[in-house]
Parts: sequence; C-alpha cells; structure tokens
Amino acid sequence: MDKIDSENLLVVGAGLGGLATAIAAAERGFRVTILEAADRVGGAAAYSAGVVWSPANHVMLREGVHDSMENAATFIKATAGRYPELLDDSAMYRFLTMSPRAVEYFENLGVVQWKIIPAMPDSHAGAPGWSEYGRYLSAVFDADLLGDWRDKLRYTPHFPYETNYWEIHEKTGKTPAALTPSSDGGKVEPPTRELSETDRPINLLGFGTGVVANFLHATSRRNEITIRLEHRVEALIIEDERVAGVVVDTSAGRETFRGKVVLATSGFDSDPALVKRFTGLGEQDYGTMAPRTNRGDGFRLAASAGADLVQFPARSAPYIPGYFSGKANAFLGREEYTYPHTFIVNCRGERFCDDSYYGDLAWQALAPDAQHFPIYMIWDEEHHRRYGGVGADPGGDYEEGLVESATTMKELGTKLGIDGVQLERTAAEFNGPAATAADPRFGRGSDPYVQRFYGDPTHELHPNIAPVATPPYFGMRLRLNMVSISMSGVRTDPDGHVLDISGKPIPHLYAVGAVAAFTATGTSYQGGFSLSRALTMALTVAECASRE
Repeated sequence: MDKIDSENLLVVGAGLGGLATAIAAAERGFRVTILEAADRVGGAAAYSAGVVWSPANHVMLREGVHDSMENAATFIKATAGRYPELLDDSAMYRFLTMSPRAVEYFENLGVVQWKIIPAMPDSHAGAPGWSEYGRYLSAVFDADLLGDWRDKLRYTPHFPYETNYWEIHEKTGKTPAALTPSSDGGKVEPPTRELSETDRPINLLGFGTGVVANFLHATSRRNEITIRLEHRVEALIIEDERVAGVVVDTSAGRETFRGKVVLATSGFDSDPALVKRFTGLGEQDYGTMAPRTNRGDGFRLAASAGADLVQFPARSAPYIPGYFSGKANAFLGREEYTYPHTFIVNCRGERFCDDSYYGDLAWQALAPDAQHFPIYMIWDEEHHRRYGGVGADPGGDYEEGLVESATTMKELGTKLGIDGVQLERTAAEFNGPAATAADPRFGRGSDPYVQRFYGDPTHELHPNIAPVATPPYFGMRLRLNMVSISMSGVRTDPDGHVLDISGKPIPHLYAVGAVAAFTATGTSYQGGFSLSRALTMALTVAECASRE
C-alpha cells in the first residue's frame, strides 16, 4: 500500500463506535471516510438507552466514589461463570484498563461531558465486585448545535429522548435505572422548537440519541473526516494478503475507496439467515429494536477476508420481550410482563422461568434442546385496568390484531392455539402462591434488582406478582426482540485486529463495537457494555492503526 493509502482510514458504519473511531483517528493524522449504509447517523447506539458502563472512571474519582479495575474484573468473572471458556482474560484486562481512559479521553477532547446516571447500580446485585453507584455514565446534547446534521441523526423510537436521566430523577424522585424500551414507542421525528409544559425548549437530547449527537457534532466539525450516507460497503479489496480498501454501492453506482478498514457495523438483527444461524430463532419469534439496516454486513465482510467468527450461546445475549406494532411499523418492547397480574407460558401452556426478568426469560427460552416457542404473555382484567399496554391506556382498547381475550383460561388457550386445559391448570398453580406474593417454583419477583427497578412499586401486594384471576383474560404471542447485541461476532485480539481462523491478524482490518465478539466480557452482560466497548475499541484501534 502506498503512503497516500496508508493515511486513509475507512470506517464502515456511522454508529457510536464508528464516529468515535473517526475522531480518535483524525487526532492521529488520518484522513477518515465514514461509510454508512443508511440515510441517517447513529446506528443501534442512537436507539439505545445511552448508558456507558465504565468502572473506576474519572467522574467517579471526581465525585469521590471508590472503584478499581480489580473489583470490575472480579465482577465480570463472577457473572460470566456459566461459560468461562468464552472469556478472554487478556482482552478483559485491556478493556477494563482502556474503558476509563477512553471516556476521559473523549471528554478531554471536548467531545462529550459525562455524568453519572443517578441511582443506577450494576445488575446481578450482590455478586462479587458489584458496584452500587458510579459505573454508569451518559450525556445530553443540544440538538440546535448540530446544524444541518440535526435532520440526519437517528432519533430513538424506544426512549423519551426529549428528556434525560437526571431530569426524570429530579422531577419524579424515582430512579430511571430500569427504563426499558416503551410499549408504545416514542417520537421518531427530530424534536421541534416548541415549548414543553415546563417552558423548556425540547432541543436537549438524552438517552442514546443524545450520546451519539455529541460524537456526531464533533465529527462534523473536523475537516479530516467525511461522512458519506447511503454508501453500503459491498466488498473488501484484498491485495497481497492484506486489506487495501472497499467497494461501495451508492445511488450513483459502485465506487472504490482505498485505505485501512475498520468494521463498525454492529449486529445482524435484520438478516433472518444470520439470526437463524447464531440464535436458532425463527422469523415469527424474534424482532429487532435496532435500525433495519443492521443486516450483518460486517460479519460477511470479515468472513470474506478469512476472519474467524465466534459463536456465543444464543441465550447469553440481551433480548427485550415485545411484539410487532403495525401502528408504529416497528418492533416494540413490553415492560408490562414485569407487572403483577401476569405470567408467561410456552407453546404447551406451561410456565418455564422467572418471567418477571427478561434475562431469565431468554436464558430458559433459548436453553439447548428446549422447545418453548412460541411463547405467550397471559394477563387478566386487573392488569388491563391498571396498566393498559399494547397501544392502550389503562382500561383502553389494545392495538387491533395483537391480543386475544376470553372469559375463561381454557377458552383463551384455544384462541391462542395452545392447550386450554393446561393453561387453566397453570393459572391455578400460579394463583395459589401468588395470593401471598410467592412463586416457589420459578421465583417470579424474587430478584431484588427486578423488585427495585421493574414492575409496579405501588402495588399493594408485590411489585411483580399477584394472581391472574379476574376475567376477562388476555393473551398475546411474544417475540424476543434483539437489540443488535448478539454477543457473537468477529474474533479480534485485544488491539482490535480482526483475526483469521488460525488466530493471525488480517493486516489493515480492524473491528470495533458489537460487530466484534464479546470475548472481553464473555457471557457476563450489563446494560452499557456495548457502548463502553464501542468507545474503548475506537480509541484502541485508532492508536493501533496509527502505529502500523
């Protein structure tokens, strides 16, 4: 590769990892071209809750909160214990060393101002190395500063991006820690200059949209960085056994770009074949809460260069139970399954998990050789009256075509296509102990984290459990909605080099973010791992590429 080519860095994907890589690389003298298949910037990160998990970070230090890399390593190892062989210790220590450095690096550059999210602890409460406060960071951004790029930013349909964690906490006194994608979605158009009820211009962006906006703003102000939207990379150019550039499909035809290549394309949620390969889920049993352009391009590009792909157990990935809304034309999450007066059953009308916690739901539903799909949420009129959901206000009408109802459990089972007699038996078995806020068989609502952050804390019996005994009864088929974090991915070394099947780096090919397998954290998963890895790998790869 000649000198001009070696000064070019091609970043495939304009999500958080891609934008951060471009900024760090530009700081090191690269001319950077970001190639994004979609017509908007932000990728899956913009649709996310916008949390960055970073132990022993500089904001904690600033606030006098103690933490250490050793504690964080203990925590990851303790929570990755089910599949210890998938945890790469050297990658883990590099991640834990680089994560606090990366978040401080981008703040010192003036890209972002981090704040600790109030009252958000690690999940897996009580695990060795667990932290009560400080590891979760996020940020906000004034949309007006984006200029013309404001209309090119992705706005999450899943979170209330016109507000933020600190505002919610201040106004309600409640922790926003467990905010999950809403049942009814959110605004999908850019915010306007209209005033809110508090006369605050709704231009301050929060959640994933706000975090990404900081990095988009910084990227757009640098002359060394060019962002090309609707430029889908179709192939890698390989010369002399090294990557020398990419071939891109554009509205004007094919174009060739030369330079070192960084894959920052996130997951494969919108490719049914890859979903089936890596998760085993059929098209009716999963959805995606990520942008539809997350089609696994990075996986295919890496494989074409001989890269090794790491397959994690499907059950180790995060999923949000939900459904497809024709009204919103999107897959939406449901939090109502965590509330009292409901339970979840499998295709035989049987319960099979702690159905108040999405982690155990997915873990059990996707267990090897398990035959649980399709799965259904079952609830009663008391749940309907109190909580609504599925497009309905409390006591209102559900979105048409999604919910079945009946006056008996047996009849409801028949309508859903499952054994009504068994469903009736399941309800009776659940309701007895539930009357005393107990679930001795599966432990619904027994996790302190779920009790604290999910369900209905005002319920007179329990935040997560109460009988399903008031007719009429309701049921709907649930999907496991993916969030573009499959855990599986391209194998990389701790420096972000893509490795071939023999374990050797493929020259001039790197990967950042969720396209890279989660070997640094194994099957331990926390909300915030993905964005933290994106920032950490971005800085790592930029430094590495500048030396080669």
